[in-house]
Amino acid sequence: MKIRTGFVSNSSSSSFICDVCGTVGSGWDASPDDVGMYECVEEHVFCQHHITTEADNLYVETDDDSLDDDGGENVLSKNCPICRLDVISERDLTAYLLKKVDKTSAEILAEVKNKYVSYEDFRNMLYGIY
Repeated sequence: MKIRTGFVSNSSSSSFICDVCGTVGSGWDASPDDVGMYECVEEHVFCQHHITTEADNLYVETDDDSLDDDGGENVLSKNCPICRLDVISERDLTAYLLKKVDKTSAEILAEVKNKYVSYEDFRNMLYGIY
């Protein structure tokens, strides 16, 4: 008889990235709560230490819409640092800036390729590295 010691097909690994600080949490069959994170009703994921609300007023009242994909409860949007606009996610910041300059990602890429010879030159311009 063979015993499988590697990957088991009915197990899955889950990873979560904090939309506030970029911290990664992961585990087998994990939910955000299992890795020290919350998910709000708008699907923002963030580390538990980013929340400032008392736990008894943290979650949506239980109904089917308040449950995340793992069956756990989602945090109220009024308790989410992103929904409260205390911080802005990188994704939303990028979308905002593209809209503000009225360009697409492809147009920005073409501009960068036209203006900079290498990634090193581009990085130096962005971060002032010489």
